[in-house]
Amino acid sequence: DRRLAQTVKERLVKRTCVLSCGCWVWLGYVTCDGYGRIQVDGRSRETHRVAYELYNGSIVDAAEIDHTCSVRSCVNPEHLQAVSKSTNSKLTALRGRLSNQTKTHCKRGHELSNDNLYVYKTGRRMCRTCHKSLMHSNRHYK
Repeated sequence: DRRLAQTVKERLVKRTCVLSCGCWVWLGYVTCDGYGRIQVDGRSRETHRVAYELYNGSIVDAAEIDHTCSVRSCVNPEHLQAVSKSTNSKLTALRGRLSNQTKTHCKRGHELSNDNLYVYKTGRRMCRTCHKSLMHSNRHYK
């Protein structure tokens, strides 16, 4: 199998687009929260954590990986730093990242308005356009 012959680092680099701002944006699977995922040793892992480990070494227990660029799908190791949960929360607030409850547009640019807003029972919000697309794509894999 060709995929097994490639190292994790090769797969990570192959599915990345380098932007002029310096971000290495993951082009593979991205969660609804905007984080990339990659299969490593048979399990799905967040790409930014994998990239950090590949280039910077192991992650200390309970550390979170902060994106200094605020781009969740970025895997540039120079944009990633290991920090505590409280530090990550403070940095997020300082950088003015929007919480899901205050966002006006989804990560794909669709407006989160009454006509295009789906609210789960848990309170999680998603644009209807993306929700319909997700539901449609899931039907093909069942």
